[in-house]
Amino acid sequence: MLDRLRAKAPAAGVAVEGRVHLGRMESLDLARRYLTIIVPSSSFQLLLDPAHAAAAMGRFFVHLEPAGVLAMPFILMDEPYEEHWAREATLPDGSIVRRTATAIFDPVIGIEATIDRYDVLRDGVPVRSETFERPRATRGYDRRQAAASFIEAGFVDVEWGADFTWEDREPESVFTIIGRRPA
Repeated sequence: MLDRLRAKAPAAGVAVEGRVHLGRMESLDLARRYLTIIVPSSSFQLLLDPAHAAAAMGRFFVHLEPAGVLAMPFILMDEPYEEHWAREATLPDGSIVRRTATAIFDPVIGIEATIDRYDVLRDGVPVRSETFERPRATRGYDRRQAAASFIEAGFVDVEWGADFTWEDREPESVFTIIGRRPA
């Protein structure tokens, strides 16, 4: 992903040198502070260990300027579920890539398990298959738990929005939490 960004950025007139970093959230150690940190695409939920999640929140906090804000979307996981689905995409050579997925969330342990199978088909014939099983793939948070992680790290003025809006309603699939470092 970062290689693609670096390859495409010059054509878009975007300077990324020194502005794009690869590393673990829980050990984030950059040379400057920011007015805004955005943790994209529910990636915070990939931190399965609560101690790692708390460490990451602390690192975000110290990397913000006073009055800076942290914004993070969370995939809503608060009820047990088992989902199965399949999607297909056509590659430039006409091959089909089929992804078949299963996700199972256990609210007792707060963890989602996933199984993803990828099949490449040429003229309807499978030519390659890979399966990835992750018994501990994603940590589930409800709004209360997510907001508590902000407050415990020292953030104030913690707000949330449902399904990428600021509507005061129960989220259907995603909620976003925003917190401010005190001035």
